[in-house]
Order: sequence, then structure tokens, then C-alpha cells
Amino acid sequence: MKETQVKHKPKKPFVYSRLFLAFLFVVVIFLARGTWGIYMKERESRHNAAQVKLELQVLGERHEALLKQTNKLKTEQGVEQALREKFPVSKENEKVIVIIDEKIEDVEVVEKEGFSAFWSRMTGWLKPKP
Repeated sequence: MKETQVKHKPKKPFVYSRLFLAFLFVVVIFLARGTWGIYMKERESRHNAAQVKLELQVLGERHEALLKQTNKLKTEQGVEQALREKFPVSKENEKVIVIIDEKIEDVEVVEKEGFSAFWSRMTGWLKPKP
């Protein structure tokens, strides 16, 4: 009787089947894509956070400079200095000296070679000579 019986292979569990492994591979691919997207967003967020920190530092420094300037403008000397820098004003009985640079000597103009020089030579032939 043993000779007539067909030996059956033991049945593999479904977990080891090719269909399940293909399904598992597809799931892993989708999870990897999602993870990659999250990683890229995190990288971008980290970059944006660094830019915002730098901008905050610059704005803080600007704020400090503006506070110093406004505190300076609260004093009488600061207001006077700001007025003198922006407008040509002077106090009563105060003389103003204006310094003017020396006159620049006339510089001889040298004609460039090219189309304009050619044209001036052409018109020079047409003019009557005295």
C-alpha cells in the first residue's frame, strides 16, 4: 500500500509564498517612499529654521541699532547732529565754511578710431579749406 500512496510535500505556509513576498515588497517600497518624503521635508524644515534664526539675529542687531539711534535723538545734541547731517543748517552767529575742490584743468579729447573717425574724415574732405 505504501507504494501506491503518493508522497505529498509538506505544504509551505502562506508567509513563504511568492505572492506574499511580492506583496510585502510592494508594501516596503511604499513605506520607503513615505519615509523619504518625510526625510526631505525634515531637511527643508531644518534649513528654513536656520534661515529664520539668522534673520532673527540680524533683526535683533538692527533693533539694537535703532534703539541707540532713537535714544541719541532724545538728546539735544543728537537732534542737532541729525539736523546738521541731513540739512545745511547753522546756528545764529555761526559761520559756515564751504570747501570747493580745485577746478579740474581742461583735458584734451582724443578721438577714437572707428566709424566716427571715418565719418569725420569723410565730412572733412567735403568742407572747403580756407
